[in-house]
Amino acid sequence: MSVQQTSTGKFIDGEEIFALELTNSKGTYVKIFNYGAIINKFIVQN
Repeated sequence: MSVQQTSTGKFIDGEEIFALELTNSKGTYVKIFNYGAIINKFIVQN
């Protein structure tokens, strides 16, 4: 499992939204957008 954090350049209430991209050896890809400690959207592709 590898994790990469990327900046989205978008801000809500002065807090930047980051995207976390998770991939594993089976090719499953998960992208999580978080704002502070709140995870508000995720996309799963297999």
